[in-house]
Amino acid sequence: MVEETKENSNFLEIMTESLKKQIKAPIGYSTFQYCSLELLLTQRYLEEGTELYSDARHLYLIILAANSSFAQYKNDWKRLYQFFPVDSSLKNLSEKLNNFNSKLEHVLERLKQIR
Repeated sequence: MVEETKENSNFLEIMTESLKKQIKAPIGYSTFQYCSLELLLTQRYLEEGTELYSDARHLYLIILAANSSFAQYKNDWKRLYQFFPVDSSLKNLSEKLNNFNSKLEHVLERLKQIR
């Protein structure tokens, strides 16, 4: 889960740079990953309060929308630049990813202490 969040943060950095420079992202970078996030939402395997799951669901929906847009506009980067203004929506997504990753790391620290 934490690994997936870090990968998504790396992908976001690459996309942000590509959009700033108005160039296509390198091959291999095309979508955010969400399998672990989806598993967390469907199985609720962490005994956490509603805040973590609410944040997870919100992040999941944003990632799905972003992936859909990347797929729809993959050959029309001018539209992609319009859809993802670098200073607003991508910055907001970056904050959400960082916030969620911090919460996950906090949960993992608590679990380590239980062992």
